[in-house]
Amino acid sequence: MPAARKKRKSSLRAATQTSRPAAPSFFERHEARIILVLCILAGLRVLVFSAGFPFFNNVDEGAHFELICKYAEGHIPTCLESYSEEAGRRITLAFTAEYLGLQGMTPRTVPLPLWLSPKYETPEALERCMPYMRKKINHESTQPPLYYAAMVPWFKLGKLLGLDGGHLLYWLRLIDVPIYMVLVWLCYLFVKRFYARDMFLRFGAPLLLVVFPQDVFYSINNDVFTPLLFGASLYCLMDIYLAQSKSYRFHILTGLAVAATFLTKFTNLPVLIVLGIIMLLTIVKVRKEGRLSRELPKIGALCFAAAVPIALWLVRNHLVLGDITGTAAKLTWLGWAEKPLHAMWHHPIFTPAGMAYFWIGLMKTFWRGEFVWFNAPVASNGVDLFYVWSTAAFLLASLVGLWAYRKKNPGAEGFVSVMGFCVFVLSAGFLGFLSTLYDYGRCVYPSRLDPYLTSGRLMSGALIPFVVLYLKGLQTILSEIGLARARWAVLSGVALLILISEIVISEAPFRSFYNWYHMF
Repeated sequence: MPAARKKRKSSLRAATQTSRPAAPSFFERHEARIILVLCILAGLRVLVFSAGFPFFNNVDEGAHFELICKYAEGHIPTCLESYSEEAGRRITLAFTAEYLGLQGMTPRTVPLPLWLSPKYETPEALERCMPYMRKKINHESTQPPLYYAAMVPWFKLGKLLGLDGGHLLYWLRLIDVPIYMVLVWLCYLFVKRFYARDMFLRFGAPLLLVVFPQDVFYSINNDVFTPLLFGASLYCLMDIYLAQSKSYRFHILTGLAVAATFLTKFTNLPVLIVLGIIMLLTIVKVRKEGRLSRELPKIGALCFAAAVPIALWLVRNHLVLGDITGTAAKLTWLGWAEKPLHAMWHHPIFTPAGMAYFWIGLMKTFWRGEFVWFNAPVASNGVDLFYVWSTAAFLLASLVGLWAYRKKNPGAEGFVSVMGFCVFVLSAGFLGFLSTLYDYGRCVYPSRLDPYLTSGRLMSGALIPFVVLYLKGLQTILSEIGLARARWAVLSGVALLILISEIVISEAPFRSFYNWYHMF
């Protein structure tokens, strides 16, 4: 009898122990603090590097700044216009030739900035350069309006604070700091919502973004808004598909986010394709569940909210510029000519060697950007190879893992991963399509000899799903070789490699007399 009683007590104790929830991990106990620290670290990195690179870089920074000046004056260009007086003077004052390097120029023969020159006489020195600026055409004049309109309050606030000269220019760059911090926070929310059980992804994806070396975030450039707006649109669209029901307000805000993404840059066109795919899948889903009559008006409200702002801008372009996209004048200025359909198939991208060349060039700039210094990429060949091949290996492993374990994967995670791949492929494929679409004539980049549009910043809308898939692939590979517990160590090593590489390759710009550190 006592033995049976002891046995029942031990069984009860064992059952109680197994039903007791596991103690939260360190990450779970300090989740909010960790994410806050990661956001702050991301902002500090963007701040340090934004201040270290002089004005005006080779990625059309002067053109984007000039458009902000015009929008601040209440003027929206109606054609390819020349540079305004205010922008021309500010560009002349702060411009350095160190990015492209004038013929015969070396780091030792770079002239001092105007504000440090012993011969610095502002009116006379500027006036000598102004005739050139007045004739210079801003080929970005007909870009979509959202970025430039959004920058106007920030620009005017800087003036209100008494900032001028180079300090006002760097003030405009500083908007990238809070934008990037919010991007890291959005990445965390994305993973928490759609990969709730995976703590490695929840903290690893924001960590990878903290050190992600895309240099467009150290610049005045309309591509800066793309990852945040595209990521927010993707989050909302997938939430609508996966949730039982969302309000009309949520649907309308989602539509406006999609419209804002497209009206930031026309190369964000894949967001409209993603909208169409998810809305179609949502209609099929709610029809099967018998909720079509209740959800269809909300879907209509979403599409209406997305369509109206886009349609208004396209109609404006047609009436003012003569074509709905407003790009015809820019293409003519660049010397690009649209090919006939049959000629597109002769592009070398349709060969294995051409496809490999396109992939390698695109992944290099997707990771580290396009800045040059004395006309040489601000890059490390060895680290570039790591970016290219780790991306190929980890994305392939992620795809294989998704296919192999699709029965074990929850429906939500599987759907989000598939849509993440779609976003990445659509973004890269759209740039590949544009590469085949034009004869580039006399243009330097892309050119007839090198007809590939490999500017990775143009597909930065895929940044959040990319880092998630990249880390899922890393997890899959480490699990297959029995090193799953080493994933944090490997990720820390990758982050350290990226950060050290970025510091080393940026040494020369940081020593330039033209950057913000030398203005004080």
